[in-house]
Amino acid sequence: MSFGQRDSYERDSLGRLILKSSKYDVTNLNNKDFYKHAQDLIKSKEKDSLFDAHTILRKLYFFDSSVYSKQLVNSYFSQIEAINLDYYKKKIIGTWVFQWAGSNWGTSETSKTKNERIIFSQNEAFFFKDEKLFRQTQYYITNSFSTLSKELFFQVYFLDDNSAKDISFRTKGADYTAKLKFGGANIGLYLGYLFSCNDCGNKIYIAEGATDYSLGK
Repeated sequence: MSFGQRDSYERDSLGRLILKSSKYDVTNLNNKDFYKHAQDLIKSKEKDSLFDAHTILRKLYFFDSSVYSKQLVNSYFSQIEAINLDYYKKKIIGTWVFQWAGSNWGTSETSKTKNERIIFSQNEAFFFKDEKLFRQTQYYITNSFSTLSKELFFQVYFLDDNSAKDISFRTKGADYTAKLKFGGANIGLYLGYLFSCNDCGNKIYIAEGATDYSLGK
């Protein structure tokens, strides 16, 4: 059976994939195919495929929890969480240059008026403003919402002030609100308020060395 195309997704303000169609309509005729497909997606360890697998498994549980039990799907969720967590821990290491801050309501700051960057090592973060270090702290990344009722949201916790930010990466596509495009070396790091805060805004950083990432006016 065909499982559709990826253009059935859109991204929210934090760069997360959101299902926007009835791509995954589970029935008595296709649920076993979907289950096998989810297993294959997890084996690929590809970021967007893991999102697909998580969506399918949730739909299978709500379709027939006697077959696709909570214990069964949670065992796969644990695999997905571990793969994603490893991805985030590795991907964040490096230098990130501030580009944009705002929300769906509009822009509050851009790199034209704010010269900031963050350097993440394996367990420390160094914050620079106008090339001067103004903050240094240990950090860790975790996921506290890997359940049937929630999606996969990851947070970075800063130990100096016990603050937390939602974290996500953009590796392709465009953010038309921030007027930034992604792909290749143009990787975006999104740091935003926790998911419980509705549209509180976020900051976008671009990996150091990225070029031609502006969509222009």
